[in-house]
Amino acid sequence: MKVIQATLVFMGNNTPGYMLTGGFILGYATNKLGLQAGDLLNIITIGSQAWLVSTWIGGVVTDRVGRKKIFIIGCVLLLVWLFPLFLLIETRNLAWVTVSLVVFGAFMGFSYGPLPALYAELFPARIRLSGSSISYALGSVVGGAFAPTIAAALVGKFDTTVAVFTYLFIWVGTSLIANLTLNDRTGADLYPHDGAGAGGSGEDAGPEHL
Repeated sequence: MKVIQATLVFMGNNTPGYMLTGGFILGYATNKLGLQAGDLLNIITIGSQAWLVSTWIGGVVTDRVGRKKIFIIGCVLLLVWLFPLFLLIETRNLAWVTVSLVVFGAFMGFSYGPLPALYAELFPARIRLSGSSISYALGSVVGGAFAPTIAAALVGKFDTTVAVFTYLFIWVGTSLIANLTLNDRTGADLYPHDGAGAGGSGEDAGPEHL
């Protein structure tokens, strides 16, 4: 059960993340809107840097106020920004496109920064590595790997980015709901005690926690 929850938590961040770095926005803005690829690549780089910085900030702040709070804030900010994101891109104005992608990247970091600690605290020590890696891999493949292709197909079928907005909104909303079902274990003891790692009682006992 925890693997499913953790997978859904990551998908809501990974799916919009692939919009920025996976080629969809670049392809849409150049092929459909007529913007120059070089300009878009520069803007995407700046947006990715904003994502990097906000990930660090989110990771630092989450140690102080808790994993769930920062993750929830990140998801809510993403949900609010998804529609303006495409509206600003479709202005074809490079300044507005820059604003849209920089803010987009910055908001993603607040839901990305808490994830390593959230995953570490979610699984008991004896299955922490497998639980985290499986959840991360599933979230990456199911949530991100196909996202640019799905987004391009939606635009091709409906000829509007509203379909892409809806697709992303569903996944980010699902991630938010999945996070709300988890207990906030910020600061939890991550190490097994009294033989728990060998099958003892408590949080670190048994593979059923997967």
